[in-house]
Amino acid sequence: RRVLFRSAVAIGATLKLLQAGEVRSTSTGTAPLDDADALDVVRQTRPDVDGGVMVHAGHVRLGLTVRNILQPSFGSGTDALALGRQARAGIAWLRVPHGLHTTVVSADADLTMTETATGRVRHVSAGAERWLSRGRLGVRGGVSANTIDSKRPAASGGISFALTRALYLNASRTVGRDQSVTGWGSSVSLTF
Repeated sequence: RRVLFRSAVAIGATLKLLQAGEVRSTSTGTAPLDDADALDVVRQTRPDVDGGVMVHAGHVRLGLTVRNILQPSFGSGTDALALGRQARAGIAWLRVPHGLHTTVVSADADLTMTETATGRVRHVSAGAERWLSRGRLGVRGGVSANTIDSKRPAASGGISFALTRALYLNASRTVGRDQSVTGWGSSVSLTF
């Protein structure tokens, strides 16, 4: 008997403690970041939860994530900082020869609008990832744009190197007109 369609559901959550504080000051010195480090900041700590669900059906995966489920708030009055919920949905197609994901093509979109220091954002994005050298080297690239206010397109690329079957070194770079996503990143990840 041959199985043509198999599905599975994965549900996950991250419990987190967030800390924020506010202080107002002006620096006239030559090292303003050092001056900021010396300020006495009253901090508040709040719990929060991020959650997600993924459905895997054949070569297709569908996912939904929600961040800031408890919508924590810091401070009070007009100076309060409240973190609103952020939801994102996506779809991916995977090529899986011999049990190893070698090619992934994906697209996702924000379901909520988020206020950032550079303006309102609600992103859509698409990208691809390819694993080479028997799964030891992964390369990826993608594009994104804001769907509200200014479009602000951006492009990204990244690379992963498997040190072992479970330990990876990762690096990425995003460039473009969207300052809310531009930058670089590096990480070490552990899979199981």
